[in-house]
Amino acid sequence: MYTVQLYVQNEWHEGVCNVGYKPTFHNPEERDLSIEVHIFNFKRSIYGEEIILRWYQRIRSEKKFNGIDQLIEQIQQDKEMAMEFFRNSP
Repeated sequence: MYTVQLYVQNEWHEGVCNVGYKPTFHNPEERDLSIEVHIFNFKRSIYGEEIILRWYQRIRSEKKFNGIDQLIEQIQQDKEMAMEFFRNSP
């Protein structure tokens, strides 16, 4: 999980990005790498749009969770760490 900024439709947005294999939801034998970005306070559909992604800090390694609730809780903690990073950045 990483702290990122994403540029789309002429605007920069803060968020978190996961790069990995989604071990909580996928068979460990499947090795389809994915990149997913959660943009804070963003409600528009941008599928198919060209983006620029700025990488700032690594938050943690990918890991398998025991269920969706545990994953959601961890993502919330990741978001809080990223928001703190941006609050303290010049």
